[in-house]
Amino acid sequence: MQSKSEYNLSSLSFKTKSKRDIIVDATDEATKRFGTHFLERIYTPKGLATVIGVYKDNLWVWLDIDPGPSYWDNITSSIFDYPGFTKSDDVNFPDELKKYLPPKLDFFNLLANIDNYSSDTLGLLLREELNKSPRLMAQQLALLFQEFEKLSAADIEILAEEEALDEKGFKAATDYPSITAFDKLSKDFNVILEGFQSQLALLTQQMKNLDEEKAPQLYGFLAGKKLQLEQICKESQQIAQKLPIISTESAHYKDINRFLRFNRLLAAILDVFYDYSMDSKTPDQIDAYVDGSIQLAQFLYAHGQQFLEDNPIKANDKNKQELSESLNALETTLLFLLLSGSRLPAAQAGAIYFRLLDEINSSKGKLEIPPSSFNLAHFSQQNPQDFIRLYQRFFLTAGPFKQKIDELLNKANPILLTEVGKLAVYYARAKERMVNSHSRPGEGLEIKYYLQMGVSYLLRALRSGHPLITCEIDAILSTDSEMPCSTAMATELARSFSETNQLKKARSYLRLALKSHQSNPKDTGDDKTSAEQMTHRLELLEIKLDILEKTGDEQQYAINTLIKRAKQQDKEAEILYCQLQLTVPAVALAAIFQWKAGTGILSLGIIKLAEKIDPAVAAWSLNQYNIRILDKKPDLGLVSQAVLANFEPAIIELNDLLNSSHVFTSSDKDIISSVLSTADIWQHIDPPNLVKLILKTRGSDILLEDDLNKFMCSMAHAALPDSQKHFKFLAIILKDLRNLLDTPGLITFLYAIKRTQISIKTDIELPAAIAAHLIQRCLHSDNDKALIHSFMDQFLTVYPAFGLDLREDAKALEIIQQSDQLTLLLNQISCDSEKKMEQITGTSQSALVSLSLFNPANDTGSTAPIPSPMEMHSM
Repeated sequence: MQSKSEYNLSSLSFKTKSKRDIIVDATDEATKRFGTHFLERIYTPKGLATVIGVYKDNLWVWLDIDPGPSYWDNITSSIFDYPGFTKSDDVNFPDELKKYLPPKLDFFNLLANIDNYSSDTLGLLLREELNKSPRLMAQQLALLFQEFEKLSAADIEILAEEEALDEKGFKAATDYPSITAFDKLSKDFNVILEGFQSQLALLTQQMKNLDEEKAPQLYGFLAGKKLQLEQICKESQQIAQKLPIISTESAHYKDINRFLRFNRLLAAILDVFYDYSMDSKTPDQIDAYVDGSIQLAQFLYAHGQQFLEDNPIKANDKNKQELSESLNALETTLLFLLLSGSRLPAAQAGAIYFRLLDEINSSKGKLEIPPSSFNLAHFSQQNPQDFIRLYQRFFLTAGPFKQKIDELLNKANPILLTEVGKLAVYYARAKERMVNSHSRPGEGLEIKYYLQMGVSYLLRALRSGHPLITCEIDAILSTDSEMPCSTAMATELARSFSETNQLKKARSYLRLALKSHQSNPKDTGDDKTSAEQMTHRLELLEIKLDILEKTGDEQQYAINTLIKRAKQQDKEAEILYCQLQLTVPAVALAAIFQWKAGTGILSLGIIKLAEKIDPAVAAWSLNQYNIRILDKKPDLGLVSQAVLANFEPAIIELNDLLNSSHVFTSSDKDIISSVLSTADIWQHIDPPNLVKLILKTRGSDILLEDDLNKFMCSMAHAALPDSQKHFKFLAIILKDLRNLLDTPGLITFLYAIKRTQISIKTDIELPAAIAAHLIQRCLHSDNDKALIHSFMDQFLTVYPAFGLDLREDAKALEIIQQSDQLTLLLNQISCDSEKKMEQITGTSQSALVSLSLFNPANDTGSTAPIPSPMEMHSM
């Protein structure tokens, strides 16, 4: 594949379907015997294809379904003479083929090699470039026209001198020697001439010294040579005199050839700008196209007459010749003025209109204003007769211009629709001003016709959906009080401004549309829209703006209304609902709940948008999306995010996940650690499920000792709003996981039990479990035994009910009786325990100080209560 500087149609490199490298000749000369040209799209027996070029006397084409070009070996003449081969209007080249096209358009390179391109190929290349990058096309136009402006007036006059020249007699510019080559040739020839003249002078001198009578034969021979030299010198002098003239003429014809090339390139550029489709184009692409149109309008105003009007140089291709015969320079300039919308500088637009008015011999001279002050709307109001003549001359008179305008209007160019619609309204208003008692019958109907036609064009332009057009028509309506705005137009303006989030303007046009529709329901301003359809459309638009503008209950009401309509098989409501799901967070959130309820669809875009206002619900829905749509495993991290926000479906899902056979891996370590250390998460887990999680992950790389300590700390020091629930958590740990608690941990958990103010007898198995763990810790070591005895001595004093519960549980008492000291402490419990508690409450020091491994500051969940003095001793 060649770089842009090497791009040569006579030697293009391709990799074939079979991965073989070939170099094809894609010039018009090579492909013409096959009746086609480079990049022509054709139908073949195997489907759509693109003509590439000639290699080894075969025509190579690139089928859309193939990875590279191939050929039919039986095709030796025009390809369309063979069955199954026809031309195609398709211009969508496959992406793989586009890699072989010039990577970047260079008008100067194109101009230098334009003789190698057929008209069709040239048009295809320019059209592809304009579609792909109108911004680059506009930049190239600017460079090309800047270079053109550097030409001298004498160069421009060349175009006017060649009326009698036959363009077919021109050679390619490279066939003409350069001026430098002529200068060298002239110098070399003068040296040769001087040599001849020296030889002649020498021969003349020798003949003077020779006696003719003594050597008649020699003298006669020399006389003959002298005559020959004289003739040679004479002819050489004549040639030497002509060389500068020939040099000048050669340069002259090279300039002519250069203008022919420019002429041809300009014609091709005009054609592709005419054919440009704005469908599916971005605002930036349309903006760039308008920039290009502006440059063309300016260039045509300044130089168009040298190419398109009274131009004696005939075009060297059919398309350009047809253009020359159809549109003159002024008409083409007007067309590009219209294609520029309102973006053309006022002075330039005014100058063009002045020239148009000169064409119809109007009385514009009475205006006495500079072109920059010219305003077409004001002119149509102040000079209605002249405007009528102007409009009739260019837009109503059958001819090339009207034909081209109609052709482009049929292609629905929204910029042209806007401008022509505006002019039609101005024409109708001008006709109104001229109506009098002498007006012909039917004048009113004609005015109404053109008024409706103008509004219809403006409506079609608005429905293209381009923000540029919306702003253009809004500006027209804002500055011209005579410009009508139908219900349909106001509705489209409101819709369009709502798309670009200009809600104030959207609401303003919605009010205008509602007012217009209420005053005259049957006149919608659009033949294709009934009164009922307009009512429905306005209702939906009002719902949309309420969703976009309002908040809280008002917004939610509008969302619910839209969802209700969508469920009722309202197609327009369904479309709007789907659009807003991806643009409005509140609608995206509503869509998630609808999907949860079994209606609607869910996408990653909806989830991401909903995250802006409710991360918890978004996290839960993303997990559900992964499971149900992408068939992935549950993500504990996503579920936990939703649980943290008390989202009930996520709480259910978390418990189901922990109760299932789901296997956790080391990749879940961080999230499991976070779950266990955050009370706002684990408080929503059913206690048995919490035990299962710890048993599943303990002892592996997932739940380490430090993680377990953080969990126990969080459990002991949490301040859950539901004491009953907290008690159940503490109880199940003391029953099923008590082996994970050391002595300080047991003490901390018993203080947590006390804070719940719930009797341990509430859980029938708990007293025995606590008794067993007290005995187990006493047997662990003498230090633990001393710590337990000291703890129980003080704890039973401040919490005698705990001792009574242990004594009243036969199984627990039997276990406690394994320790005489603990048995003694239980037996000492009496009815005056409260008095004793008051006596020792102030104690601030004990042997329990700093023994607890659990620090409330480690808790990342709910705010912990202030511990009692005895509990502080165990910390």
